[in-house]
Amino acid sequence: MTRRTVTSRLSDNIIEILKDIGPVLYYGSYWVTYALKSFPDEELREVASQCASRQEMRIVEERMHSLMALHHPNIVECKQVFVHNSLLYYRTKHYSRSLEHEMRQNLREGRRMSEEQILHVACQIAQGLAYLHDPKKKSRTGYPLPVISHGDVCPANILVSESKDQFVLANCGVWCNKLFGLVSTISKSYTAPEVLCGQEGNPAADMWSLGVVIYELSTGKLNEPGGERGWGELSEVPSEHLKQVLSHLLLVNPAERATAKELSAIIDGLGRLVSNQTNEYQCSSLTVRQNKHDFTNQEPEATPLYVLLSSGAKALVDAVCESGMDATGLGISWSRRSGKEASAHVTRRKECWTPKM
Repeated sequence: MTRRTVTSRLSDNIIEILKDIGPVLYYGSYWVTYALKSFPDEELREVASQCASRQEMRIVEERMHSLMALHHPNIVECKQVFVHNSLLYYRTKHYSRSLEHEMRQNLREGRRMSEEQILHVACQIAQGLAYLHDPKKKSRTGYPLPVISHGDVCPANILVSESKDQFVLANCGVWCNKLFGLVSTISKSYTAPEVLCGQEGNPAADMWSLGVVIYELSTGKLNEPGGERGWGELSEVPSEHLKQVLSHLLLVNPAERATAKELSAIIDGLGRLVSNQTNEYQCSSLTVRQNKHDFTNQEPEATPLYVLLSSGAKALVDAVCESGMDATGLGISWSRRSGKEASAHVTRRKECWTPKM
């Protein structure tokens, strides 16, 4: 079979897919997602580039082909990628809506996500980011995959399953600022300060963006960064637990932000505390033994993270040790804020890691 024959067949396939485009499902600032009439369980996303050349679009197409090797329950599965008339298309599993649409519906109906629901969303997205950022991940066939920065974590790029119990990241790693110059296109409200200043996207920038999403879910609105360390004013966040989560993410210095793996562990500990009251929260990023400490006499909303870690999170510490997280991980992030009050449980686990105070 000649190369021309293969190319011809691919072109015919692309034409058939484009003819199969159905109604618009949802859209973002630079893309539109369509239903496929012949494939009700799939959808087609059309991405426009305002300034990319044909060669640059081919580079993105090749990058997207490499992303087809990703496999994780919180990362959208990419089934086909192609470029047509300077538009990038990729086929994925169908999701009923985006988190942005869910938030708009909540706003119309005058309601807001509960603390448990926000932790559930944050945990799943943190798990997806932890997978993207992992330098040791491999494809289904076993070959190594590089560290991938998402580059545009925002509600429009978080898709929601029909049952509303699964949240997945779309558009993973598509955009490169130097290649496209799309910082003005991507919503600045979710973009990390260093990226707005011209730096390339990185895993720490993804964590800032996730922090902004959590803030918006918590308060129903966006705010502007301020202060030397980030968003110092979190008074409008109604939950002390969510304030503690945000205090690890909305930091101007990227080196001070929690990693996705650290955040998964932190949310797991907080989620299990909240679930003692509601039994609604589930997160499986780490296998954490059930906490046996009695929190019944404490107000859940008034429990700072350092109290949780020092008084009732031995299970979390055990889980971090069992997961193999090293001394540069979770310990540094929370011990900066917990001081000596967290030392009692930590010193018992020195054989695993010793946090830097």
